Amino acid sequence: MQHPIPLELGYNISLLVALSSISGIITRKIGFTSKKSKIIQGLLFALISIISMSAPYTYQPGLIFDGRTILVNLSVYFFGLFAGIITAVPTIIYRIIIGGVGMIPGIVVILISLGTGYLFRRLILHKNNNSKLITIYIMGLIVHIGMVLCIFLLPKDIALKTFKTIVVPTIIIYPLGELLTGIFLSDTIELTQRLEEIKRSKLLSETTLDSIGEAIITVDTEGKITAMNPIACKMTGFTEEEAISKPIEKIVKIISKTEHREKEPPAKTAIKEKRIIKTETPSLLISREGQLIPIESNSAPIITEDKKILGAVQIMQDQSSRIEQLNKLRESEEKFRLAFYTSPDAIALNRVTDGLYIEINKGFTEITGYTPDDLRGKTSLEISIWENPEDREKLKQALKEKGMVHNMEFTFIMKDGSRKYGLISASIINISGEPFILSITRDITEWKKLQIQIEKSLEEKNILLRELHHRTKNNLQVIASLTHLLYLGVKTEEAQDALMQIEQKVKIMSMVHQKLFSQKDISYLDLDSYLDDVSDMLQTAMIPADKVIRINYTGEKIRVLMDTAIPIGLIVHELVLNSIKHAFKEKDKGKIEIRLQSDKKYMIHLTISDDGKGMPEDFDINTTESMGLLTVREMVKSQLGGELYYHVNHGTTWEILIKKESYKNRIKS
Repeated sequence: MQHPIPLELGYNISLLVALSSISGIITRKIGFTSKKSKIIQGLLFALISIISMSAPYTYQPGLIFDGRTILVNLSVYFFGLFAGIITAVPTIIYRIIIGGVGMIPGIVVILISLGTGYLFRRLILHKNNNSKLITIYIMGLIVHIGMVLCIFLLPKDIALKTFKTIVVPTIIIYPLGELLTGIFLSDTIELTQRLEEIKRSKLLSETTLDSIGEAIITVDTEGKITAMNPIACKMTGFTEEEAISKPIEKIVKIISKTEHREKEPPAKTAIKEKRIIKTETPSLLISREGQLIPIESNSAPIITEDKKILGAVQIMQDQSSRIEQLNKLRESEEKFRLAFYTSPDAIALNRVTDGLYIEINKGFTEITGYTPDDLRGKTSLEISIWENPEDREKLKQALKEKGMVHNMEFTFIMKDGSRKYGLISASIINISGEPFILSITRDITEWKKLQIQIEKSLEEKNILLRELHHRTKNNLQVIASLTHLLYLGVKTEEAQDALMQIEQKVKIMSMVHQKLFSQKDISYLDLDSYLDDVSDMLQTAMIPADKVIRINYTGEKIRVLMDTAIPIGLIVHELVLNSIKHAFKEKDKGKIEIRLQSDKKYMIHLTISDDGKGMPEDFDINTTESMGLLTVREMVKSQLGGELYYHVNHGTTWEILIKKESYKNRIKS
């Protein structure tokens, strides 16, 4: 027996609504925004559509009416185009499988449902995030007006008959069925959203409580603990599980620091008095282990909009580190106070804005003679403590540029009119937001007097040493002149040669004293300049008239003591003379190179080379009978602590090496 059209459609729509409840369960379990949930919802709605098409109202074979349009439409509307397509595709496939005269209109109406749902989602739900009943009803009405119009895709004789039969039930029942299903889905989604918001809010609250650096405890109206954050657990010594549902006074025991009696927890007081409670006196929390923790505790009642008290929240802040910092600050202040008032140096505190003295120590009074009363309301200019007022400006400028100065030397005038030298260090400090100059001046008057005496004594010694060098130089020049006279008086070549060498060596020694006498610093000699002069003298005095031998000198500036310069000058003289005598016997022309340099290892690296015939193959510096070369070897090794090497290659090259440590050790000894 065929039931009336409204009843048949009602059965189908009821089945659809009942099966849609499964969607609500899935929504509550996995949500509705993830890709996974969209796939599941799309497949579920496709399955329900197929079930609905399996129990349709059959107008005639191949022409059926069911709830597929509602499902496809709501799937895309609530869960998006991706879910809607997943619903529509299996539905279309199944409708093709069913076949019949109504297949083409059936497929078209599925596509109309898909498009209408997507359009409404874009224009209304997506923008306003609100699924009002009127919106769902209008959307369902539009879809099913489209379904009615699709009837005219049937053959003409079937279309007119079907239209007259189905139009009124379709326009009335289908939109109502979509409205019922939409209400159910909308309520489910809204409930899921609220639950997720509650979860997020709870997670945010728990995270906030856990991350706050203060102990937080909540209690109900009976004063029983409902929650504790980790800091509260750490301070009390109880875990949250142990504390939940326990009276707060059993977990949080607070005593007055001054009265040493147990106090009622502020949370219970806040509930009783319905107001915020702040601790006005220092309190101590007794932990589970008996440890006394200094705290600052506040509490406030939790009150709803309708003035109903739900409980209270108590916040406790551990004051241990703050008290420790305060104690350290007091200790620091005490150390500063002791250093300020007991220092033998003159310490003063002046205001930057006007330069007025704010505070001075006892050392200031003892050094300058000025008492605090003398300086009250005055500046350093007003008491004329600066011998040169421009020195004060120099100090101010240095402080302005750098913020502090160290060991600036100035001259000051004391209260009794006497003059004293001071070494001042100062910096700008902030006290209560106002800049001040803290200055420390050390009295260096006695040290300064001693320095002046030492400088005077050194100057006198320098004068004496310079005079000594001058006289020594003159005496050596006399010796050189007498030697030259002897040279002129002898007839043998051997005697003349010996006297000539003596004269040149005396002149080399005389050069050292001449240079020391003529320079300001008589402690050290410029070895480079000295050897340059020695080279010039040898070029002028020692080259035979029948030879063209050029002596070239290059060097670096090296400062040495006199007892180093003289042996090196004599060594250069001896080695150059040896080259002139022996290297060029068979040559009329040649050159001798003298080079002075210094590097990381050797303080002095002296090279004397010639382009003569070179030393004999059997020559050995250790066994030679040459008095000159033996003298060179002994001066290098014994007197200078150096090393002596020679090489023969297109002439002879001599190297004298003096290490830095060897030179320093010799100077110390």
